[in-house]
Amino acid sequence: MHTPPRTIAGTVCACCLIFALTPLGCTSAPDRSPAGSPTLTIQAADYSLALDAAKQVLIDHRFVIDRVDARRGLITTLPKQTAGLATPWDAEQSSTQQELSDLVNQQDRVIRITLTKPAASKTNQSADAETTIHVQASIIRTRRPGWRLESESVRLSTHAATLDTNGQRAPAVLREPISEDTQLSSKIADAIQAKLDGYQAARAQSD
Repeated sequence: MHTPPRTIAGTVCACCLIFALTPLGCTSAPDRSPAGSPTLTIQAADYSLALDAAKQVLIDHRFVIDRVDARRGLITTLPKQTAGLATPWDAEQSSTQQELSDLVNQQDRVIRITLTKPAASKTNQSADAETTIHVQASIIRTRRPGWRLESESVRLSTHAATLDTNGQRAPAVLREPISEDTQLSSKIADAIQAKLDGYQAARAQSD
């Protein structure tokens, strides 16, 4: 008996959705920082070097830098979208569950890196003053409320107009942060530390 292609495709999509919504235990990478994003501590004298290292790490991970404020110690990126298993060249995901979740949902990730000096060191840059580097990766999901998917062809799909509490027409596309990706934050923080170590070693050799 021949199974229609549409039935096969529907079965595959259903399986992917089940895996994406079900915790996978042994396949999930350990969360090194469950209470929040990781923080690095460096010497205040390496502030500029750390800023360069952070920017380069973001570029290496194929993020587009949106803003760099060296005075305030702030770096942000534009949203970066991946399709999980369908885009194996992206390295944001840390588990199979994340790979499947990004496959069945339209999700972006944004990175915010802050460099903070202790209050005393802002005016007195002593040799032992320290700067903290805080990495925060957030997942943003795009939703299309009222989207009526046509099974025959996606091009024939329609949108139902919905009204908000003020009687105004609601946006056709909604983008909302759903969680912090602390595993990606840890990955970026580790890469910044490794990049900074390389810069410091190169500087020591040139001196």
